[in-house]
Amino acid sequence: MKPGTKVQPLRPRRSLPSHPDTATHRCLATMPEGVEVAEQELGVVEAQLMYRLHCECGRAWFDLDLPRFVTCPSCGKLSLVCK
Repeated sequence: MKPGTKVQPLRPRRSLPSHPDTATHRCLATMPEGVEVAEQELGVVEAQLMYRLHCECGRAWFDLDLPRFVTCPSCGKLSLVCK
């Protein structure tokens, strides 16, 4: 737990009014005595697509862009990229 985070004890549950006509109210009546809540800082994640390109010569490499044509870094052959 992070420093400065306050923890409060669970409060006793108040009694629910009786509503025997719906399943939802029956379910709420059988829930646990309390809920534990914790706070944490929200982060940000950046996603990138990565493409694996594979030449006929057997060389494979990764690229962040999907170009229409590529030159193989191994054999130097210009090739059309197909999905």
